[in-house]
Amino acid sequence: MKIKLKSMAKSKSKKTKLTRELLLKSPEFWIENIRTELFNMVQNYMDENDLSRKELADELGFSKGYISQILNGDSDHRISKMVSLATALGKAPYIYLKDVDLVLDADQNDKGIYIDFEELESKAERCDLMDSLNSAKSITKENYVNHNWMKYLINTSAVHDTNASSIEDVASQEFDELNKELQSHFIYEA
Repeated sequence: MKIKLKSMAKSKSKKTKLTRELLLKSPEFWIENIRTELFNMVQNYMDENDLSRKELADELGFSKGYISQILNGDSDHRISKMVSLATALGKAPYIYLKDVDLVLDADQNDKGIYIDFEELESKAERCDLMDSLNSAKSITKENYVNHNWMKYLINTSAVHDTNASSIEDVASQEFDELNKELQSHFIYEA
C-alpha cells in the first residue's frame, strides 16, 4: 500500500529522503496502521463466521458500503463509528498513546514498535500477584498452588481430562520463581 506523506509533499523544492524516523513520526503511517487493524478485525470475523460483506453488514447493522470501505482501506473513520464497529464485533477498543521518541528508540533497538496488549495484561497480572504476595506475606505455597488449580479449572471446560499433579507442579514452580523474584526486588520473608 502506498503512503503519501503530506508533510513531505509540502516541500517540493527540497528533496527529502524518507527515513524510518520520518515515517514513524508521520500521521499517515499511524492512520494506515489503524486501517489495517480495522481490516484485520473485520476480515477475521467474516472468516470465522463464514460471512459475506453483505451478511456481515446486515448482522451488525452497518451498510455494505461501510464494510467495503473498511475492507478496501479507502476511508477515514470517525472514532464513534470505529468504537461501534469494534463492540459489534465483540472487541473492546483500547487506545494507547506512546511517546514517539520511545517508539523510535524501540525501533532502533529492534524491539518492535507495536504493543502486545495480551503480553502487557499478563505482566500486569503477574505484578499484581507479586504485590499481593509481598504485602500479604501470608500466602503460602499451598494456597498459591490451590489458587492456580482453581483458576485452571475455571478457565478450562475439560475438567475431567486434566492432570492434577502436573498443574500443581507448574503452580508450585511458578510460586518458587515469584518468591525468588520478590526476594530480589523487595524485602520479603518467605
